[in-house]
Amino acid sequence: MLKRTALLIGVLTMVRACVVALVVLAWQGYCFEQRRFVPAQEIERVAIASVLASYPPSVELARWRQKDGNLSVTYGRPSHPVTFTGVDHFLALNPHACQMVARGWEGHAPSPISRLLGYETYIVRLRYPVRFYENGRLRAVPDEHFVSVNRCGRVVTP
Repeated sequence: MLKRTALLIGVLTMVRACVVALVVLAWQGYCFEQRRFVPAQEIERVAIASVLASYPPSVELARWRQKDGNLSVTYGRPSHPVTFTGVDHFLALNPHACQMVARGWEGHAPSPISRLLGYETYIVRLRYPVRFYENGRLRAVPDEHFVSVNRCGRVVTP
C-alpha cells in the first residue's frame, strides 16, 4: 500500500511538473507548432511586412484654422508616396522603427489567456515617417502602427 501511494505521488508530481513546464514555455512565447522560440527580429519583420501590404497609410495631409477659429484637419492616403521595395528597404531607411511593447493602441495588451493559448503574444510598435511628394516637394509625416503577432510569428488581425 505504501509503495502504491509513493508511486501515485511520484506520477502526479511528474504530471504537475510537465504541465508547469508547458505553461511556462507557452507564456515565454514558445511556438509548439514549429518547436522553437521565434526570434524578435523575425517577429518585427512580419509586422513590417503587414504594414507594407497596405502602404501608404492614411496620414494628416493638411491642417488649417477656419474663420471661426476652429481647427480643421484633412486625412487621407498620399497620392504620390515614396514606396518601399520590401522589408529590407524599409529597415535600411528606418533602422529604429520597430519596438516590442507591452501595450498597444489605447492601452491594449494581450490577455493572459490569449497569451497562454498563443493567439496574441507580442505587440510591435512601428514608428516611421511616411514620405510622399506634394506639389513637387518631398514631405515626411510621422506615423505609428501597432501590430499584434502570435507566438509563431503570424500577424493577428483585429
